[in-house]
Amino acid sequence: FGVCTIATSAQTSPTIMAIGDSITDGVDYTGSSHAGFRDPVSALLEQDGYAFTYVGVADDNPSQQLLSSGETHHNGYGGFNIEDITANLNGVADPQGGGAANLGGYWLTGGHHTGRSAVYPTYILLHIGTNSIRQQSQTVDQDYVKLVQEIHSLTPGTVILIAGIIPIANDAGFLKTITKFDKYLATLPSKYYYCKYVDMLHPFLNPDGTANASLLGPDYIHPVLAGYQVMAAQWASKLESLSAPK
Repeated sequence: FGVCTIATSAQTSPTIMAIGDSITDGVDYTGSSHAGFRDPVSALLEQDGYAFTYVGVADDNPSQQLLSSGETHHNGYGGFNIEDITANLNGVADPQGGGAANLGGYWLTGGHHTGRSAVYPTYILLHIGTNSIRQQSQTVDQDYVKLVQEIHSLTPGTVILIAGIIPIANDAGFLKTITKFDKYLATLPSKYYYCKYVDMLHPFLNPDGTANASLLGPDYIHPVLAGYQVMAAQWASKLESLSAPK
């Protein structure tokens, strides 16, 4: 991987923008991982001969390897829900979920005193919805479609990898809701050609259909290193299926 830069339409190297909440940021309350899935995604792609550059507004919570390679950028923000993400792609809004600062908004379009140019990622890794569902939003499906449509309108050449939501270990009601949501997400690529579905739910389940608590930390929500590695394998597999080796 090369030095992380903000991508523009003139760039030819594939770029990845990871978008989501604290799981994309890589929160791990055991301290066993840093950068969450972003570090092992990078390692898997490099190992398999695929070259990508991470782009994004935030650069917190890096791993040592990502620091060394300059691949620290992402758009993962603690507490964010689907509407928070949409509001900050071409605007600026305080996070409704009460999470981290949005770092000036305009994540895709730049300008507006941010000091950033517009960014046109080759791929977006989108894992969002946990907070919307925990906040008992009744419009999750509609909000999600609005989000992917907004992304496409701002960067039409981007392929959006839409991931099912990982479970919460001790919440059967949440699991039931996200299972239904997961089935809905799996239908979106047939309606929106720029979307590709990535199964994150089922790799986190036991054979009996319950959440695999060994992949999740003491809060039952955020993965530990093994869980982030599972997520990374899913992301990397899909990215490699869509890309050419370097």
